[in-house]
Amino acid sequence: MPTLVQLGPSADGRIKPDVVAKGVASVVANGGGSIGTSNGTSFSSPITAGMVACLWQANPSKKNMEIIQAIKESATLYATPNNQFGYGIPDFCAAKNMLLGITTSTSANNSISLASSNPFDTEIKLNISSTSNRTMTIELIDLLGKIVYKNTISVSANTPLQYAINTSTVNSGVYTIRVSSDETENKLSYTAKLLKAKQ
Repeated sequence: MPTLVQLGPSADGRIKPDVVAKGVASVVANGGGSIGTSNGTSFSSPITAGMVACLWQANPSKKNMEIIQAIKESATLYATPNNQFGYGIPDFCAAKNMLLGITTSTSANNSISLASSNPFDTEIKLNISSTSNRTMTIELIDLLGKIVYKNTISVSANTPLQYAINTSTVNSGVYTIRVSSDETENKLSYTAKLLKAKQ
């Protein structure tokens, strides 16, 4: 990270920066038209802005806060943000998948899928299968990034599990459900956008 970068938090206590991008040895075009490298947030900010523009262009029906939330959720430090790197380095492919509600899993025998309707009403059900014992965290997050439900469960090898979340007290709106195992390798994960319709 460049030494002149300002660290967070913001004046009102929010995590800052939001996300980070390459600011040291960034590849740039110089005044003579040749390609070189340079340092500074003057380059990392345009890198991020360009990717955000592409993401929004690919999802033109999404609102600005939905785009921002998907970028944060895709980043490397989303679960443990700090005031040096914010939510970390975003993964724009993962952000795109979140906005499209695409399931991610490692193989046919290691899978997570939605087993209830979308829009949902009083319950969300997930089918979870794994070929190894895993500890998994399940989160339901609203559009403002607030975690309205969180639980950690154990999944036994080769024992399919249907997990249910009681959502009878959850307000209507758009939510992200995120499920992830605690491994650093061969991680099993699932992310989808869900809607609770007005009653």
